[in-house]
Amino acid sequence: MSSSPDFNAITTLWVQSESHGPCADALVKLMKEEQTSEAYQIAFDIAEVATQGFVEEVRKKIGEAGYGPEENVEKQDPVSPFSPRFSLGGRN
Repeated sequence: MSSSPDFNAITTLWVQSESHGPCADALVKLMKEEQTSEAYQIAFDIAEVATQGFVEEVRKKIGEAGYGPEENVEKQDPVSPFSPRFSLGGRN
């Protein structure tokens, strides 16, 4: 039996109850702990099942915590996969 939480079920509950705050808080915590695969899985689940409004609220809270997109970043600046600027699409 695994000791890690069932983030798929938890994400579904967050979305169904419109609880974007706890969802964003969990994503920030996972990113701070460098548990990026779990954070990405939650993000993929949200993108698949949540409304655009839910996604935007989560994105806003993540940005307020310092994990959103950065403005005026040099395009040649290398980005680590653990950097808040890392995205699946590569560099901007």
